[in-house]
Amino acid sequence: MSESPRAFERACAWLSIAIPLVVTIARSETSGDFRGDLPLVTGLGFLPLGMEGWPSLVLHQASSFIPLGGRAERAAWVGAFAAAVASRVLFGLARRALAASERSALGAALALAAALTAVLSPTFQVEATSVGGTAVGAAVALLAFAAVERLPRGDARSSAVVGALASLTLAESHTAALAFGSACAVRACVRRTLPETREIYAFCTGLVVPQAFFALALVLRSVAPHAWLDLGLGLGQSSLAARDVSSERVTAYAAWLTDIGVLPFGLAALGAVFGLGRAKTRALVSPLVAFVLVDLALPASHVALLLPDPFGPTRLLALGALGILAGLGVQATALGLTRARLPFAQPTAVLLVVFDFTLVFVGSEASAAATERRASVASEVWTDEGLRSVAPNGILLARSEALAWRRWSAQLLRGERPDALVVPATLLERGALRRRLLGAEPALAPLLRDMALGGKPSEYALATLADARPLFVELDPSWDERLNEHLVPESFWLRFRANPVGRSDRTAALVHTGRRFERVLDVCAPSDAAGGSRATREVVVTDLRQRALFLLARRDRETALDTASSLERLSPRDEVAAKVRRSLDGAVRRGLTASR
Repeated sequence: MSESPRAFERACAWLSIAIPLVVTIARSETSGDFRGDLPLVTGLGFLPLGMEGWPSLVLHQASSFIPLGGRAERAAWVGAFAAAVASRVLFGLARRALAASERSALGAALALAAALTAVLSPTFQVEATSVGGTAVGAAVALLAFAAVERLPRGDARSSAVVGALASLTLAESHTAALAFGSACAVRACVRRTLPETREIYAFCTGLVVPQAFFALALVLRSVAPHAWLDLGLGLGQSSLAARDVSSERVTAYAAWLTDIGVLPFGLAALGAVFGLGRAKTRALVSPLVAFVLVDLALPASHVALLLPDPFGPTRLLALGALGILAGLGVQATALGLTRARLPFAQPTAVLLVVFDFTLVFVGSEASAAATERRASVASEVWTDEGLRSVAPNGILLARSEALAWRRWSAQLLRGERPDALVVPATLLERGALRRRLLGAEPALAPLLRDMALGGKPSEYALATLADARPLFVELDPSWDERLNEHLVPESFWLRFRANPVGRSDRTAALVHTGRRFERVLDVCAPSDAAGGSRATREVVVTDLRQRALFLLARRDRETALDTASSLERLSPRDEVAAKVRRSLDGAVRRGLTASR
């Protein structure tokens, strides 16, 4: 190879790092959102919960030493560096696949286009620009797979490096480790090679050492005397994913069709068929196809909207594989056209290559809009107004874990409302949380006893606590109906009074506190392009639905209709709002008929 093509390839390799790094840093969020609260608390607060997310935790701790930006912004830059690493690895894998298929001057350019198409796509960018996104898991898995491809076989040191990278992948995301293991298994089957005994020993050594280090750190941190929060062992995002607002999981196939289009997916399918059909590219293309198949094989169930998607790394790996396969399809089609004796074959091939690069710009533009729509203005307004509405020294009994993480994140980042105490009902059995809460407020003893014995509070426990400190709760349908007679709906929470209250108390409380809620409704409106955070909107919608049903059960007509109107502002044609209007209108008609 001459010096000019070598220089061009090196330039493309550096561009594959620089472009995603600069673009992603420029788009990174500057403050935390609901979805990033768990990674923020675990990473910046050094609160390991299980054997997932350890590389991200270490990187978030390291980001605190960057002398620029806020703590949340620096934590978001971890995803930007992960995107740059993933782009460089994808460039190398694409370059090897294209060179194995056909050596041409287009190889480096098409490899750059393949890497940027995947990394600058909206799906990848939303993850890379978010605090606690899944880009780190995808980057570590790609590094491990690149080590398998590039490091020489038969070398114990190479096997130890692969084992260490595989261990880091497992420590970051179990689903990413599953995709990596599947790709390696497919690669071994296609090549019909098995590792030697000393390679297996070296691999196991590299696999065990990081896991042992993380396990030791997890145990030591859990028994640390000055840990600001203790939730024990074995708790991670996978065990929390089904407890809050959820949405349908998006596969890489659906994300590619939405972000890039049908024609590029056809090119990726052509590249997969072409690569699998040729012996010299089959060993390189088969693991890429395995990445896509693993993502498609994962259950298309609902995942938490307020927590990182545990299947996110597999989706990003599959997107990277589709980008490489699309580049392979473009190369095969372009070279086939240039060798065909057809009219306008040469200009068509050139236009096809140019079209491949336009996918980069189209995806980058779409990802810019996606990251702007994901701005955390709404979550910041909700946090400011929601925490401000809690009375001094108040206690919030939270049924949703997302509210607890939001409160802890606000306290960790900005020291906001240290006087307010959050009692997460579903996490009380974790670690030493009950002991810490009891030390902060002895009046919690009856409530903690009731939750430990029956899973729900008694009227005596809540009334005793409400006598000691202002008490705010989330509505729980499993509670005794007598408890609802003590609830007064305020702007964000339901305040529990020690004595039963009447309709006039509920109406006066909503009128008095309603103005504070209007600001949140304005920034969460679907038509608001600047701050329409979906996660925050869903939190507000869930709260309004609970309040509307509570007021409907109390037959508070005016306040229930006002709540239904607010709900329809955020969720047009909402079923709960329609139910409230139907029930109240039916009650009015029945009353008029009876009066006649």
